[in-house]
Parts: sequence; C-alpha cells; structure tokens
Amino acid sequence: MTKYRAVLDHMASCALGPAESRDFIHNLIQEA
Repeated sequence: MTKYRAVLDHMASCALGPAESRDFIHNLIQEA
C-alpha cells in the first residue's frame, strides 16, 4: 500500500500542484 501510494503521489505531483495532488491522493485512498 505504501509503495502504491508513493507511485500515485509521484504521478499526481507531476500533473498537479502539491496541494491539489495531496487532496487527490487523499480522496483516492478513501475510496479504495
């Protein structure tokens, strides 16, 4: 799970701003 999140966080941070990617990951983890 940690590795999966790290990959997602890296991809999201490349595509979005830090705050946006953090919210995106948070929402994604909650839905999973």
